[in-house]
Amino acid sequence: MEHILRLLFFIWSGWLIWFFWPFSGMSYDDSLGSYIMGSVTFIIIGLIIGHGFLLYPAAQIEKQKKLRSQYRKVSN
Repeated sequence: MEHILRLLFFIWSGWLIWFFWPFSGMSYDDSLGSYIMGSVTFIIIGLIIGHGFLLYPAAQIEKQKKLRSQYRKVSN
């Protein structure tokens, strides 16, 4: 559940950056197609950044689990 919330946060923040960026959004070009494509672009950027932030802690947890299991084997 936490991963989904983080991902939604990064999608939302990517859209906010697009919407309030001074040289983009409706203030830059009034065509709806341009606005939609820009929104999609920034949402994708938010997803890529968010995916990296989600994968890094997961990789660290897996690494710790592997180290613990190796330690148990050695100590036994």
